[in-house]
Amino acid sequence: MPREEPIQLHPHPRPFFPWAIWFLSSLFLVYREILIVSPSVMIPELKSSLSISSQDISLIASMAIIPFILFQIPFGILIDRFGPRRITSAGILTAAVGCLIFAMSYNTFSACFGRALIGIGGAVSFINVIKILSNWFKPQLFATILGVTISLTVLGVLFGDLILVKHIRTFGWRGAMIHYTILGVVLAILHFIFVSDKNPALRYDINPKDRSFNFSFSFKKLLKQKQTWILTAYATFSEAPLFIFIGIWALPFLTAYHHLNLSEATFINNFYLIANAIFAPLFGYLSTKMKNRKLFLILGTLLATISILSILHPFTDARFMTILSFICMGIGVAVIPLCYAVMHERTVPQLTATSAAILTTFFALLGAAGDQFVGIFLDKRWVESYSKTMYYYSAESLQGALLRIPIWFGIAFLISLFIKDTKAKQKYFED
Repeated sequence: MPREEPIQLHPHPRPFFPWAIWFLSSLFLVYREILIVSPSVMIPELKSSLSISSQDISLIASMAIIPFILFQIPFGILIDRFGPRRITSAGILTAAVGCLIFAMSYNTFSACFGRALIGIGGAVSFINVIKILSNWFKPQLFATILGVTISLTVLGVLFGDLILVKHIRTFGWRGAMIHYTILGVVLAILHFIFVSDKNPALRYDINPKDRSFNFSFSFKKLLKQKQTWILTAYATFSEAPLFIFIGIWALPFLTAYHHLNLSEATFINNFYLIANAIFAPLFGYLSTKMKNRKLFLILGTLLATISILSILHPFTDARFMTILSFICMGIGVAVIPLCYAVMHERTVPQLTATSAAILTTFFALLGAAGDQFVGIFLDKRWVESYSKTMYYYSAESLQGALLRIPIWFGIAFLISLFIKDTKAKQKYFED
């Protein structure tokens, strides 16, 4: 049933309410990201406290990703069918419980179990934000606000990681995780109280309703579309490298190759975060204004590929060039949210969370598997030095282990050439 433009609707009686629930949901996304990447700033402490290998570290880190993968599509379907309020609140609480178990762990099994609960609870965070954007904001604002969401998340992780590092130094990694447990419980309560599943009345809904909509029919059609899997492949090969490098191994690489301490390495890594935070909403706005998302996806992915090569195999040890490479990488990957915007625009709003979950599932799958390959590579093929309970990796071993990252970015660039642009136009009804 074709539809040219959304119908004219009345202004919402509480115009700031959508922004309030978006902000609260974005805080959960920040919370999840900090918990997911937390092992990257406590690798020496975990090895010393739990007496484990680098492969075990990769296993513990990826255990938050395995349930994250398994629960993406089920949560996406549940949110599309029943709304985000209760499901997301339960997810936040589950992540907080997992954080507590992780803080109290004394072996690999209990640490993995806690991380698994973090993954289960965190699985709903991003698709929750996507659904709220679809329900409460005009389609023309989707890409821009999604970019702002990424910016808020990046800045939250930026400052959150700095706070986490200081917490670890002051209270130890266990004490820091207990503090984050308390934060999660508070966030779950606030989310349950203030977040609504949808607009209070049809007349305020920004999406026209298709009374003939059938979830099963639309879901099957989504799975049969070629562009669904092209976008999924792009998201997989562009986002998985970020989880592996930025999420886990960027800091160890910087300390090994450039002989930096953790604070100095974090400082350089933050330039990537700042660049990403600035350009994600800008690219969302510009691609909507120009009605061309594909161009940004192609150029951004190419820049990310070149940048990661210059980081892993620099032609100079100058710190300025290292910082510049991290900035360029942050700019390049700032186009990735546009992939979700294209998927959203190609899908009816009733399937927003489900379609986003498909993208997230496959990138997380490759990210978890890829990180395990890194750990195995380091443990089996390279010698690791040990001194005063602190583990160090050679720069050569990390370069070899992380070689797949620029290759994956290169594949994502090639895939981006086959994406069909939506011209920033939202689909409302099935054809």
